[in-house]
Amino acid sequence: MLAVQQKKELKVKVFSSRELRLRSAISRLESLLVAGENIEHLATQVWIFALINFKRRVIIVATPMRMIIFKRGLFGGYDLTDIRWHDLENANISESFFENIFGTSFLIKTRQGSTLIIKGVQSAQLRPLYVYSQQQEQSWREKNRIRKIEEDRAKAGGIMIGNPTSMANPTPSSNSNLGEDAVMIRIQKAKALFDQGLMSDEEYEAVKARIFNEL
Repeated sequence: MLAVQQKKELKVKVFSSRELRLRSAISRLESLLVAGENIEHLATQVWIFALINFKRRVIIVATPMRMIIFKRGLFGGYDLTDIRWHDLENANISESFFENIFGTSFLIKTRQGSTLIIKGVQSAQLRPLYVYSQQQEQSWREKNRIRKIEEDRAKAGGIMIGNPTSMANPTPSSNSNLGEDAVMIRIQKAKALFDQGLMSDEEYEAVKARIFNEL
């Protein structure tokens, strides 16, 4: 009975030691965040991978600004990989059959061409972090798409997003009643931008409506 009690106490002591190391690492990570930055999601490796890595579990953190991969150094200190959301090309998860034991692999690809694979992440923690990463990836993909359209429009001399009046309302001339030829030219220019994918359906219709309203 005494031997069983001693084993339980030893188990609690080891567990507490793990928790203390993890808490210390998280506290250190939080101290590296910039003012106003907060942790949205956090995922750690399962304990078996900590044993393989000399009791150094990898911690993955998602903030509104970036993703951080954090690991204690072998001889002290910490190794940190910082990925800004606008640099994230893709993020995927690969779940194993024994995910409760061996965890889930997290695959990260950046726009610079580098690929990171973190194995053995706790599945229950990784799933919401993965979803959050996908949301950030889609958000930045849309921002980059809009920026590309704006740059192409600028090169083509077209109107800017959210400002259809720049085409529909040119510098007024002495004659406010535009001729049919001028109207057709303006509509054709808008149609050309639309066909090139530089103008959405809503913007194209808004431009046409403004032009016809001037007649």
